Amino acid sequence: MRSNTRLLVMLLSVLWFAFWPASPGICSPTYQVSEAQMLQLESILNGLEQDNERLQTLLSESKEELRMASSESETLKRALIEAQNHLTELQKQFQALRTESESARKSLEAANNELQMACESWKKSVKQHERTESRLRTQRNIWTVIACILGGVAATR
Repeated sequence: MRSNTRLLVMLLSVLWFAFWPASPGICSPTYQVSEAQMLQLESILNGLEQDNERLQTLLSESKEELRMASSESETLKRALIEAQNHLTELQKQFQALRTESESARKSLEAANNELQMACESWKKSVKQHERTESRLRTQRNIWTVIACILGGVAATR
């Protein structure tokens, strides 16, 4: 693009000086441009104008794409910040749940230990009750035998 601009400036300078009217009293060299050279210069100038138009169009399109990309970038930044805030909130909730879970685990562990101790105590109580029942049954049977013997002795007398 820079070389096109330079070429355009040179072309315009040549055209300017080619058609510069010679003023009387000033000695300046006169440049003569043939018709073929003039056509060639006009052709080059037309080509440069077309290139310039095309480049201006591309520049406008690029500016529009840049504006859209900038807008999209801002939208994505906002979405990222929102997602980060949501992630932070979820991490806090996760930590709270983890703490709550640990507390519940300790409570369940304590309850389980208490249940095991209660179960062992109940088993001991059942065994003690069975021994007491067995002892009482044995005593009853002994007293029944003694009563029968005493009743038999009393009946024989």
